Amino acid sequence: MQQVWGSALTHEEAANAMVQETSAKSADIVLDVRHVSVEYAGGGGAVHAVDDVSFTLARGQILGLAGESGSGKSTLANAIARLLRPPARVVGGEVLYYPRPEADADARGAAPQPVDVLGLAPEALRAFRWRRLSMVFQSAMNALNPVLDIGTQITDVLQAHCPSMSRRNRQERAVELLRLVGIAPDRLRSFPHELSGGMRQRATIAIALALNPEIIIMDEPTTALDVVVQREILAEITDLRDRLGFSVIFITHDLSLLLEIADRVAIMYAGRIVETGTAAELHCQPRHPYTYGLLHSFPKVRGPRLALTGIPGSPPNLRALPTGCAFHPRCAFAFDACRDATPDLQPCASGARSVACHLYDDPAAFPVIDLSKPRAEAPGAAVSSSPNGAAQCM
Repeated sequence: MQQVWGSALTHEEAANAMVQETSAKSADIVLDVRHVSVEYAGGGGAVHAVDDVSFTLARGQILGLAGESGSGKSTLANAIARLLRPPARVVGGEVLYYPRPEADADARGAAPQPVDVLGLAPEALRAFRWRRLSMVFQSAMNALNPVLDIGTQITDVLQAHCPSMSRRNRQERAVELLRLVGIAPDRLRSFPHELSGGMRQRATIAIALALNPEIIIMDEPTTALDVVVQREILAEITDLRDRLGFSVIFITHDLSLLLEIADRVAIMYAGRIVETGTAAELHCQPRHPYTYGLLHSFPKVRGPRLALTGIPGSPPNLRALPTGCAFHPRCAFAFDACRDATPDLQPCASGARSVACHLYDDPAAFPVIDLSKPRAEAPGAAVSSSPNGAAQCM
C-alpha cells in the first residue's frame, strides 16, 4: 500500500524547499500563473469569481483543475487565454509564458524572457493564441460552428494563422489532424450534427492541435459523454500528449477523471485554490476536508461497498462569501479560526504539495489528519491512525 508520511518541517523550511525545487526546474516551466484575480461587475457589487490564484505548469504536464460548478475553473481558464468579456475583468496578477529555450533563444544564445500574456497587445495576442496556447471549449456541439463542415473549421485556423500555406497544404494538414485524433478523413465534409458526441469532441481537439501549440486548455472535454467514450477521449489525450509533448490544463468537476489522467491536481473552491498535489497524493491522503468530500462523492470500483458521504450544503454565494474560510459552513472540522481568518495556501510536508486549511496552521508540524473522523472542538484533533504519521492509501 502506498503511504504518505507526516513531516516536522516548518513553513519556512518547506517554502525554501519549494523555492529550490522550482529554481532547479525553471527551465521546465511553460506557464506561471501568479496571483490572478477576476471579478464580474454587477448592480449589486462586484462578484469575485477568481481570488488570488497561483500555480505553475511544466512542459509535458497535465494539470487538473477540479471543483464544484461555480468554483471559478472556467473563469480562470478564460482569463489565462484572454477570452473574458465584460462584465468580467482581470483585476490583478500575471500569466507568464516561457518560450522553449532551444527554439526561441536570441543570437547570443541567451534564454528568452517570459511573456506576460495579460499584457500582450492585440496583434501579439493574436499571434500567441492557437500557436502557443489553444483551447478545447466546454460542450463540443456548441463550440463547433453548426453551418460549416469540419474540414472548413480546421482549415480556417490554418488560413488565419498561416496565410502563406497553400490550399492543398491546408487540406493535407486537415486530413493529418483528423487521423491524429482517430477520425476517418472522409469526415472532413461532415457537419457537427452528423457526428457522434465523441467524434465532435475529437474534432475540437484536432482544431486545437492545428498549429502544434505548447499549451492546451481543456474545459470539461468529457461532459455529457458516456463513460466508454470518456475513457476513449482520456486515452486519446494522454497518447497525444506523450507523442507531441504539449502541456494540458484539464478542467472538470469530476475528480475521479483527474486521478486517472493528471500528473498534478489543484482543487478550487469559491474562486480560490485550496489544495494542490500529485494525483496519487490527493487520492491516498487528501489534506483539505473539501478534497476529502469530493473523493468520497463517487463510488469505488473495487473493495468493500461503502456509503457515499459527499459534501453537505451548497457552494457559497460569491456575492456574499462567509467570513474566514469560505468552506467552514460545510466543514465538519471547522473551529473558531476558520470563521475568523482566511487560510493561506501553504506548502506542507516536503513542499511538493500545498493546502489552505487552518488544521495545518501549526508551523512546528504538519499532522496527517484522519478526515473520516471529524472533531470540531480543536484543530488537528484527529491525528493519523498509524505510527509515525503514516496514512494508508484509500
